[in-house]
Amino acid sequence: MLAYSHFIGEVGFICNEPRSATVKTLTEIIALRITKELFDKLPIKVREGIKSKIISGLVDRVVAQNTKIVDLEEKVLKYETDAAAIEGTDITTENGDNVKGQSKEDATQKGSHRLDIPLKDR
Repeated sequence: MLAYSHFIGEVGFICNEPRSATVKTLTEIIALRITKELFDKLPIKVREGIKSKIISGLVDRVVAQNTKIVDLEEKVLKYETDAAAIEGTDITTENGDNVKGQSKEDATQKGSHRLDIPLKDR
């Protein structure tokens, strides 16, 4: 969800390509369209400020997406190990260990033999 002072189309602007996303608003907004020609006419200090804001926003989005990816990978491993325990099959962890139905935390610690099966969503 975008908020005040966020950018739309910044990747296309930086790469000099059409926008790669479609945006719909829930309420009316006031937006400023800055073309490459208009941007080049702005004072250097203003251009640098805009560039800094764009970069900061892109970094925030990359960090947020990386966090989501890590969380999803952990959930997938948890579900796989729990399913393996129920089926009696083995799972190989990222570090090459073979485990039977252990939670991610336990699967990555040698000598652990605990099985966690969630009974309901938290």
